[in-house]
Amino acid sequence: MGCCSSRSSDSPASRVTRWRSTGIVALRDARLKVVPNEVLQVGNSLRILDLTNNKIVEIPEEVGRLVNMQRLVLAGNLIENISVNIGYLRNLKILMLDRNRISTLPEELGSLSNLQQLSISHNYLARLPKSVGSLHNMLLLNVSDNKLIALPESIGGCSSLEELQANVIALRMFSPFMSWAIAGTLFGTQAEYCTRAKQDVIWGIMHSHRTKSSSIQQQLGSAGKES
Repeated sequence: MGCCSSRSSDSPASRVTRWRSTGIVALRDARLKVVPNEVLQVGNSLRILDLTNNKIVEIPEEVGRLVNMQRLVLAGNLIENISVNIGYLRNLKILMLDRNRISTLPEELGSLSNLQQLSISHNYLARLPKSVGSLHNMLLLNVSDNKLIALPESIGGCSSLEELQANVIALRMFSPFMSWAIAGTLFGTQAEYCTRAKQDVIWGIMHSHRTKSSSIQQQLGSAGKES
């Protein structure tokens, strides 16, 4: 009886009940290849989903129905594509997609109006969607260790951004991306740059007093001469 009782207490139905009660599903290092159906059955009760360090290749479109989710952590998997249905997760505040195989992000990403942290380092991104500029509440953006050659000018719309982590390969100092003079005024922040050989590395956007665009242009000009 004890054995049977133990098995039933960890049945799919009991897990769903427990997850609905806590609002948290944590399945790190579980050797998963797919997202379990039980996770999707949690429905609107799900607030946090952590599937870090598994072997998941695809995120089912049904994830878009988990509309009350606030934190989605999918780091360390084998994911190649993000479904457009992610745009339905309007309550999402934290999205972690580091260490996957993602090459593009859907424009629907811009619908995540409450997103505060987006981390997608160590992937294969060559560009960011223009809609990233619609993420007005985003505080942190980490796109380091990708294949980016530029950042979209629309990023100037991220008016709450405090920290940007990005390695931008072969970025020209005065490419169209360098509307940072404009972005600096919008952000009320100051961009710190470091030039290493032929690679311009953006160390981050550190919160400071509002900086006029002219002063940022002078700063960028000096950095270009030093490089």
